[in-house]
Amino acid sequence: MMSEQAAAGRSDGVAQVLWMGSNQGVSRRIAVIGAGASGIITAKTLLQAGHDVTVLEAGSVIGGMWNYDNDNGMSVAYRNLHINTDTYITQLPDYPFPAEAPPYAHHSEMFAYIKGYAELFGVVDHVRFRSAVTRVTPATGGGWHVETSGEGSGHYDAVVVATGHLHKPRQPRLPGTFEGVYLHSADYREPEPFANTRTCIIGLG
Repeated sequence: MMSEQAAAGRSDGVAQVLWMGSNQGVSRRIAVIGAGASGIITAKTLLQAGHDVTVLEAGSVIGGMWNYDNDNGMSVAYRNLHINTDTYITQLPDYPFPAEAPPYAHHSEMFAYIKGYAELFGVVDHVRFRSAVTRVTPATGGGWHVETSGEGSGHYDAVVVATGHLHKPRQPRLPGTFEGVYLHSADYREPEPFANTRTCIIGLG
């Protein structure tokens, strides 16, 4: 945790912490924005440390990008997506993958893993669904005031921003014109529409 008016601003998908105050040994009321992998793991850790945690999720389910049909509209998973790190080094120390899990888990297996983790450690009970955060402002006297589209609005001692970094595609500006179909990888879902077409892929990500 950060202290003394500190705020961590990162754009690499790592959970960001907004903290105002220095008494870190005291139970705090903390908002976690986003119920994807980072948000769920952060919430579980904070709950175990004795804090009062509320997870604010824009959609109606947990899982973030690993939920292929996430109704929050921010999942960029495609049908044959697999994690690019071995499950052995990806798994959490207190919640291993099933013994039958493949070396590189499919998105459906990652979703099941995150869901099982959240249920086992009681995080789901702390999630407020359909509660997109619309505004976070410093509160007079310390802490933060959080406004949502549903439940969970109010004052918090700290805010964890765990909204990910993949759901807003960066569109390059290319010279010239193109009359064919242009698609960002964030919008790619399945290969069938591209059957029997001549396709150019830009980028090796």
